[in-house]
Amino acid sequence: MVQRFGNIRITVPNQDKVGTVLPFHQGKWVGNGLGLRTIWLPLTDSFESNSLQILDIEKSRWITEGCLKENWDYQKFQHFCLNHCKPVNITQNQFLLFTQENIHGAVPNRTGKTRISIDVRVLLRGGQPHRKWPGAYFRILGDTDIQSRSIPILDHENVVMYAEYDGFKTQYIDLYFQTLTVKEYCNRMGYTFPHQTGDNEGRDHVYLEYLIKKVTLIIY
Repeated sequence: MVQRFGNIRITVPNQDKVGTVLPFHQGKWVGNGLGLRTIWLPLTDSFESNSLQILDIEKSRWITEGCLKENWDYQKFQHFCLNHCKPVNITQNQFLLFTQENIHGAVPNRTGKTRISIDVRVLLRGGQPHRKWPGAYFRILGDTDIQSRSIPILDHENVVMYAEYDGFKTQYIDLYFQTLTVKEYCNRMGYTFPHQTGDNEGRDHVYLEYLIKKVTLIIY
């Protein structure tokens, strides 16, 4: 099965000064089962700091074990990932396939070149989906009866949408369903947002703590 809605990602030069940098994470921390694979396909040449940064499976498992055993905070986790990651240097006619255990993220783009890429997840036959369920997050190939609600992004908006995927009442609900529910509520109430963020599953809200301490937030 294939992900119902793929993602288009644009990394502009010096994106840390005008927006956000994708934090390091791994698929199994955001509800992806080990039966999933991620296909990362650049539409432009991807190299050095404008590309995806990824850790091999051994280092990913080592860092995962360490941060869970010792309860690392967000900054320590990011520090270890930055020290062990490597850029995915590939051209437009190539793609990367990786597992949900590979830690990956981004760094500030200092290449002067914008990178555009598509990423989509597939569920292997008989694979474990965890919280990305067929019929919600996934669809069968050939199923074109899909709809998406357009949410405007306004230049003056300064909103943080934080999804508590691993909360007491939400941990057993499909993540894609949670996201659609929040988006529908925001649309009904007239709220707009340019970016959605959430914590890595099982990490005790360390990213939310970081945002509260380091970023000025208005929380509704």
